Amino acid sequence: MRSQKDRESGSTALQWVAVSLQAPDSAVADVTEHQESDMISEIQVHTIARQMLEKHGFEAIAQAARNALACEHKGDTEEAREWRHIEDAIKIMRGPRQS
Repeated sequence: MRSQKDRESGSTALQWVAVSLQAPDSAVADVTEHQESDMISEIQVHTIARQMLEKHGFEAIAQAARNALACEHKGDTEEAREWRHIEDAIKIMRGPRQS
């Protein structure tokens, strides 16, 4: 479970997206709601994944993986798990590899 300090510091996947993608105020309101829960919803995961894919292309997979690693190095396993979930969602959107 995230500590109160982590919730206040704003180090969540949703906040990253809100800032990185310059999301509208409604998305920032969603971030506030997220701070009250422990995990982000499946809809939010896929929304973040889609937005990252639109902004970064398939580089979004690597970006999500880097974010997960950064969280793991900080000891924030819950946040890292969320980033891994986002990474998996981006891979699903990418579709199967063709040979």
